Amino acid sequence: MIPADHFVSPRLRVPGEHGQTLVHPTATTAAASIQAHDERLSNHGHLLWMGKPWSDIVSAARHDLWTKAVKHTSQYTDPKQINEAAMSRVVLLGHQPELFHPGVWFKNFFVAELAQQLSAISINLLIDNATLDTPAIQVPTGNPAAPQVETIPFDQTVDPIPFELRNVIDGDTFTSFASRVKQATSQWIDDPLVEQLWPQVIEAERSTGKLGLALAQGRHRLEGEWGIHNLEVPLSTLCDSESFFWFLSCIVCQLPRFWEIHNTSLQEYRQAYRVRSKSHPVPTLESDDGWLEAPFWVWSQQDPQRRPLFLRHHDNQIEMTDRAQLTCCLSISNGDDAQSVVEQLTAYRAAGISIRPRALMTTMYARLVLSDLFVHGIGGGRYDQLTDIIVERFFGVEPPDFLTATATLQLPIDLPDPPEQTLRDLESQLREMKFSPERYLFESEGGEKDSNQRLQQLIREKETLIASLKSGQSPTAAAHQSLEAVNEQLQAFLTDSREQLEKQCESLKSASRNHSLLTSREFSFCLFPQKTLCPLLLALSGEGL
Repeated sequence: MIPADHFVSPRLRVPGEHGQTLVHPTATTAAASIQAHDERLSNHGHLLWMGKPWSDIVSAARHDLWTKAVKHTSQYTDPKQINEAAMSRVVLLGHQPELFHPGVWFKNFFVAELAQQLSAISINLLIDNATLDTPAIQVPTGNPAAPQVETIPFDQTVDPIPFELRNVIDGDTFTSFASRVKQATSQWIDDPLVEQLWPQVIEAERSTGKLGLALAQGRHRLEGEWGIHNLEVPLSTLCDSESFFWFLSCIVCQLPRFWEIHNTSLQEYRQAYRVRSKSHPVPTLESDDGWLEAPFWVWSQQDPQRRPLFLRHHDNQIEMTDRAQLTCCLSISNGDDAQSVVEQLTAYRAAGISIRPRALMTTMYARLVLSDLFVHGIGGGRYDQLTDIIVERFFGVEPPDFLTATATLQLPIDLPDPPEQTLRDLESQLREMKFSPERYLFESEGGEKDSNQRLQQLIREKETLIASLKSGQSPTAAAHQSLEAVNEQLQAFLTDSREQLEKQCESLKSASRNHSLLTSREFSFCLFPQKTLCPLLLALSGEGL
């Protein structure tokens, strides 16, 4: 087991205030990181992946990446980065084609600026093997006195299927989305970006037939209008290339070894960071009766349900299954030569069987094969230390560095600061009223004279009990019970005062909840006004450098 300090890294935290960014490590290290990776790549020119030079696989993959990215981007816009010479350096980022929050979108702006400084090409991977569970966004509704969050759908909810397969189900819900968002947020937001975005999304859906591509192309066209000219390419198109099948073959043909390295490294990571969850940062790969789980998804044209891929090595064959309806085999009679495996995987893909990488394998392929520098969001940045360890142990090389970049942007809603200190003071008074009620009791609160006499009697009784407890004698359980009983009786004299404080607390808690609700960084970028969002993202991307 490797020592825990092997995983040492600063704890990455989401920026807490509006307009704050996180870029780690600093962008100034990027050029040196790329140079170091170039040197490692040249030093490993002899390295073979299943009988083929690693450098040849990387070269072919980079050419596929550039070619497919230019082809894809050219279908709906005029790509500005079409100089193949720029492929000597690649800065890559990726995300699901969703209506994400602007902190995610910040990466696209930042990478465009960074790539320009590095004389590199910037490409955004559309992670279209992900599924869309809820085709909707949350929006602020109500009014300042009683704000609420409402969920507004842009399509009908169906069983989750990968973006690359998902069509628009409910055309009316889809086309009316922008107007419904505008109406729901009219009390809060002027000129939400969705009004400019959605006509582009509708046009893209009509030409592509796919929901994910429509969302991505609409957003990408807006970026182009603002001078952000990253290329884009769906991950699915890269996963159908021969270079990806070589990467896949390396894992498939050596899965028992990879499986052991993956799970051992994951266990060490969890111990180093004291992670108790069985699903973080990624789930443990399972085994069952000789079947080993591989870190890939699989589905077929006949059954497009995304499921984990399981493999079992037997004699000169590798059985593959989704443990439901799909079962097929790979012949490995040629030993370590993976060319035949690549050809068989290509044939299965032509027959409608899709194998796609899961999250950790996606960034592993993106960093190890496709790019010189990968830019993560904060979620990916937290788990990719695990990727580094697995790559070093399995492939025997050090992967290129990665950057983590994100930002916090809040909707331009004018709200007073939450009264946190006042709320804490009131809650402190309520606690003190429970355990030291005599401090809040005055004769004026008694009402009747005999009640005041009873009040004075209880206070004297409590003073006597406290004195006995402080006398140095060992306190008895009976004495503590008597003290609690006296405090309980004293509460009857504080009913009005306590209720008044509780009402004040609830009012302040409601104000604090409303403030937290409306200042969330998770609202979709399409809710923000274009006139303020675009300049801010451009300014923040420049500051990140």
